[in-house]
Amino acid sequence: MLPRELSRRGYVSFEGGKFWEGTYLDGGFTSGMAETVPSNFFSSVGDDFGRVGIDAFRNFLDTTGDAPFVVWLAPMLPHSPFNAAVDYTSQFQGLGLSNVTIQYLANVLWMDDVLGEVQEELESRGLHENTLVVYASDNGWELGSPGAALGGQARGKTSIYEQGFRTSLIFSQPGALPAGVVRDDLVSIVDLFPTLLDVAKLPQVPGRWGESLLPHILSGQPVGAEILSGKASVKLNGQPPAVPHHFVRGLDWRYIRKSDGTEEVYEINEDPLELNNVISQRQDVLPAARTAVLEFETRLHQPAAILDAAGRVVDSAGDPLVGIRLSLKGRDDSGRRWKLRTLTDRSGYFRFTNLPHGNYLITGRQEARDFSYFGETQRRLPVRLPWAQHGAYLPLVAELRPTASARADMGEIGLHGQVVDKMGEPVAGAVLSTSLGRGRWLDVVSGPDGKFYFEGLKSGRVRILTRGAALCRRSVSVVNLESALPVAIEIRVERRL
Repeated sequence: MLPRELSRRGYVSFEGGKFWEGTYLDGGFTSGMAETVPSNFFSSVGDDFGRVGIDAFRNFLDTTGDAPFVVWLAPMLPHSPFNAAVDYTSQFQGLGLSNVTIQYLANVLWMDDVLGEVQEELESRGLHENTLVVYASDNGWELGSPGAALGGQARGKTSIYEQGFRTSLIFSQPGALPAGVVRDDLVSIVDLFPTLLDVAKLPQVPGRWGESLLPHILSGQPVGAEILSGKASVKLNGQPPAVPHHFVRGLDWRYIRKSDGTEEVYEINEDPLELNNVISQRQDVLPAARTAVLEFETRLHQPAAILDAAGRVVDSAGDPLVGIRLSLKGRDDSGRRWKLRTLTDRSGYFRFTNLPHGNYLITGRQEARDFSYFGETQRRLPVRLPWAQHGAYLPLVAELRPTASARADMGEIGLHGQVVDKMGEPVAGAVLSTSLGRGRWLDVVSGPDGKFYFEGLKSGRVRILTRGAALCRRSVSVVNLESALPVAIEIRVERRL
């Protein structure tokens, strides 16, 4: 998630509202409302955000000082319960709407007011023009059957149709982004992650889906996507169980392939409610649509070849443990042995980068011998990659706090660069090591493009040892870090023939 990327670079982050993935720590936030994992999936701490005010958001802003921040707010609105006040519901009376539709629209209006409070709070603190606000949603129309407008057919959230998927994606930052511009480009929520990395001036994560929308927002140039693909597990013909169906969205058509193999095509611009299946007239779109479904499934089930094993270490109170020494050992699927070391940073985060598929063990040194992972105490944490498409995230709890000297070893300077051979070609899989003193080491691995990134260094003379199975010999590089600005270097090595 985005907070995890940002917190490693000095950002503080806050989760407020409904959080499905566990606690705010599991999501990589530095603070939040979801402090426990609920026994009821549909109920968690933070559900009442917005319904009972936004004080949790205000309290977080009181703590940020001058630090950059990222806030993720997810009011349980306009979701049920539909308990908006009469001032909201009365505005939709007498319009021929069903009672459940009135209640839902009233909740939407209520949410608008909550977002207005958030904006007013930013303005009152002088943060409005320096804060990007993004409005997004996870699904379209909430109700399965919006009513007579759809002829009684289920076309909402619980369906595979456009009404259940299409939402607004709004970016607002006065003075920085164009105002009042409405675009009809084909974009997806997966574009949000690379866009926010771009806004924060952070490097993109290789292999992730989506592209940054920021250049297109600023220039007005079209994004240029002509096809979007996806799938969802919904009930076929309204009957359980829920099974996966695919959709493909073109510029002027929308294709559906249900789990039973039946296909539908709609002229989506002329028939936005998808009531008239025109597959017999639009045979021309079928090759592209079927190819898009196949490519989507292939990509979905093929994890990246190079992955990260990352996470966060906290104590039993949820406070970050800084400077904890961690080691990763194991073999990748080709048989190569790996031994890497790192320290948790000032937010408790750690990352072993650019690992190939394989079996590994993560252990703590000295100050944290035992970890609790999802309630199970373990001395050595086994990790099998691929765990997920881009790696593993491991929220760990350790009972023992590190010494003051361990925390003092952590700096704030980043060092990045690229490992290349004598011909200038990138070298992947090289292990780069630097010592922080007192037996504390940081190891990173160069990616497929030869690039690497060290974090948490101090100013002064830094010695980097580069080694690896593909290299003829080890090499030593020395760089002087004189400021808090990231430093870029190139390391040339001799590759084995």
